[in-house]
Amino acid sequence: MGKSVQKGLPLKPETNPTASDAILALEKMGAISKANGNSEMSLEDINREIEAARKERKNALLQKGEDEHDAAAFQEAYDEYAKSGKQSRPIDNLSSECDPA
Repeated sequence: MGKSVQKGLPLKPETNPTASDAILALEKMGAISKANGNSEMSLEDINREIEAARKERKNALLQKGEDEHDAAAFQEAYDEYAKSGKQSRPIDNLSSECDPA
């Protein structure tokens, strides 16, 4: 994302704000926006920021899903290997095992 975006809400959703609370919240949001240098963003800029944040979140969720799938596949393969009774050997032994002597 381009510019710094303030996270969080100036009003808590569980409260019952008054009109003056809402005006103060808007003023606070404006001050934060100005301090972050994004108070002059156009609607298109805002929509691009929203789309970028959504895409970033989607990619993070997809990556998490892939990581969980990979971990499960590894565990399944390892469990199968452990049940087989086979044992691993150092790779350095491979050439001597392949050479008919």
